[in-house]
Amino acid sequence: MTISRKREQGPRLLRHIRLLQTEVLTSAQLAERLGCTQQEIQRAHRLLRAEGWNVQEMGRPKQYFLAPELPSETDPVRSVITHALLRMLHHHAPTPSRLYHRAALELSERLPERLREVTALDEPQGDTPRMLETLAAAWCWGQAVEFSYLKPGEQQPKRSVGDVVFMELGRTNLDWYVFIRQRGEDKVKTFHLSRFVEAVRREHDPSPTIAFDPRNELDGAWGIIGGRESCEITLRFAPETLAWGFWQLNADRLPSCD
Repeated sequence: MTISRKREQGPRLLRHIRLLQTEVLTSAQLAERLGCTQQEIQRAHRLLRAEGWNVQEMGRPKQYFLAPELPSETDPVRSVITHALLRMLHHHAPTPSRLYHRAALELSERLPERLREVTALDEPQGDTPRMLETLAAAWCWGQAVEFSYLKPGEQQPKRSVGDVVFMELGRTNLDWYVFIRQRGEDKVKTFHLSRFVEAVRREHDPSPTIAFDPRNELDGAWGIIGGRESCEITLRFAPETLAWGFWQLNADRLPSCD
């Protein structure tokens, strides 16, 4: 190996580590991003593992990512809480996303073997939708997102640009919801993840600071964050509806027409 080649290896290895920390990539994708061969990628993986880096692989073709270091001791209460979260996310609110699956795998590695045996994490099937990853990255990195969204009852999606301020699982249906303030508007609106048709991060368009308190914004209307206040709800029915309902409730008591 030439001296110049050795000098390139250090910075490239650092870029390699950063890629594995943030993305799930095949050897071919890593080689293309880093400007080297797939054989050099495999050598880098062996070197990282020898140095104690937790390089993991999944799927076919193999995809690689860097898992965080595991704690030396596992607290039983923390393990049970982690197990419950995994059950909710993976089994009750499944998302066919490889990064979503990777996050669940990382959590499962923290569980004692006894709990891991009853927490099977099936690999997602089919193509990996990028919607969750794109919106999550936009929120985490504070970047605007350009998206197309299909509202209920409409035939064509509408395109917009906005800033993600919050993401949450709905309590009643365990579906993902995204809270976005669209550019040019003052109010934060709620969007259902499954209705996004397309989403692209605008990496050079930083999001402004947007005040958003989930307790104030979601209390009562959302049903996830509880409050102490109560309210009285009055249901009003048309007279003909009341008459029909009375007849249905008392049908067995009315005299027969035979």
